[in-house]
Amino acid sequence: MIRLLLTAIVLLSCTANTIAQIQAGTKVVSGSIGYRNSSKESKGIPSNNVIALNKTTNKQQHLYLAPSFGYFITENLEVGVAFQFQNRTHITNNHFTYSREELSRPYRKKVQVYSFSSYIEKYFFMSEKFAFLAIASAGFNQYNDESKHSGFNFDENGSIQLLEQSVTSKNRIYSAALSPGITYFVSERINLRAILGGLRYIRDEHTNKYNFESSYKTNQLILSLSPQDFNVGMGYFFSR
Repeated sequence: MIRLLLTAIVLLSCTANTIAQIQAGTKVVSGSIGYRNSSKESKGIPSNNVIALNKTTNKQQHLYLAPSFGYFITENLEVGVAFQFQNRTHITNNHFTYSREELSRPYRKKVQVYSFSSYIEKYFFMSEKFAFLAIASAGFNQYNDESKHSGFNFDENGSIQLLEQSVTSKNRIYSAALSPGITYFVSERINLRAILGGLRYIRDEHTNKYNFESSYKTNQLILSLSPQDFNVGMGYFFSR
């Protein structure tokens, strides 16, 4: 069975080379972009207590930019570099009434991600427009996470005080990955592509600052084909 499978892969590869190819020297610019903005408001439950929750507002924003630049060193074999920037903001605000006084308790979380990676990518064409992809990559990610939240405190006279606290954390992540993918050429120079998770090695160096500073390191080997790890984008080929 294994011998039959290997024979089929070799035949598909040979067939692919006769169907289509991307010439050495071709340059390609690809990537993906995304933006999401949502807001939600929920009413509180009427209460006769001293402190009553009137409503909760929730806002989220997510900006995602991921360009890459490649060059074909031989037929159907691309090498390149990729960059990524993410900015995520999450704001929750709880509105209270205390002894007929209007109060709010905000929570704000902001995450910024910067990354750089290099890759090598092989195209296996099944037709003039459709190809399977085999991708090897290695890179570096910097995560900056800052959250601010507040709470209530009562002094000895019964007056309420709003206390604010902040937590910051930083992650430096070094990774290497083997990923499968597919691509479809909608025209001679424009393609759509999807990367389908894969096998990843991750080294995470985490630093957390609250009342004191703490840090730890982790190493992980992850195999995932989950839809959450799918990455969809498009590319433009110069003089294919």
